[in-house]
Amino acid sequence: MTVTSTGWKRTVAGALYVVMASILGTSAARAQGRASVSPCGAPFKPTARLPGVTTTVPNTSIRLTLPRGWTGQPAVKPDGTPYYQVWAPAAGSGGQVALAATNGAGDRPLPQLLLETAQGMAQPQLATFGAPRLFALGRDCGGQLLFRAPGVEGYVALVRNGEWLYGLVAKYPATTSTAMRAGLDTIVASVHLAPLPSPVAARVDAPGTNANPPSVVGCWERAPDAHTMHRIQLRPDGTYNWFSAITGLPYNVEPTEEEGRYHMAGNTIFLTTNQGQTETYALSTGNGILTMGSARYAACN
Repeated sequence: MTVTSTGWKRTVAGALYVVMASILGTSAARAQGRASVSPCGAPFKPTARLPGVTTTVPNTSIRLTLPRGWTGQPAVKPDGTPYYQVWAPAAGSGGQVALAATNGAGDRPLPQLLLETAQGMAQPQLATFGAPRLFALGRDCGGQLLFRAPGVEGYVALVRNGEWLYGLVAKYPATTSTAMRAGLDTIVASVHLAPLPSPVAARVDAPGTNANPPSVVGCWERAPDAHTMHRIQLRPDGTYNWFSAITGLPYNVEPTEEEGRYHMAGNTIFLTTNQGQTETYALSTGNGILTMGSARYAACN
């Protein structure tokens, strides 16, 4: 369900990669014709409804309940596709929980899409896939599929709303499956969807357009101490250059430099290196200062 760390350079809250949007897009391209949507099943029945906080996904009208102790934040894949990543205590540091959406799956049968999404998350030769379970979520049709692999369980839920297909995907230790299923079911049972007017990717300003505010364009630098200098140049064409140097004895550290592209979504900046790694920071400007995460930069001399 689309649904859209702070710190400077290489501070990452946790590794997470979402495959749903890309899988559905390539699967649609492979499809030989279109099949009718399977009838909705019985109303969705969660294993539990956990207490939590009603959350509106940024830049959308989508609302859902995040179980108590779970948190979410906008993120972006290396290809620029935004999604909404969720941190769940029971998933541990290596777990995955994310909500995404695509309008590229057409009206292909939900059971097929559920299985393809699950196969993209697991190594099929090592995983055991459960049977798809179809359900009705209000006026929308949805489906759920669980899979097991050595030491882990996976959870896939898809809901079709208008031309959009929303998905909640997760992978977590098998030992926490009861707690994780309850939390994930709570999200599905509580979600309030509304059709999006345009593809999800269009909701994030595209690199290289005039959408990047003029106030952020330029050269910015900071010197945390007498020996260290960091500089970032945000160009009008949506590209950036990052340079860092530590000088003077006894440091003798080689300077580092990085090139990539950036784009803005509200008060968030996404930096994607030419190698495809993306970092996300809260950003603000004012009085000649650019604040990125917790770091403050002044205009270059």
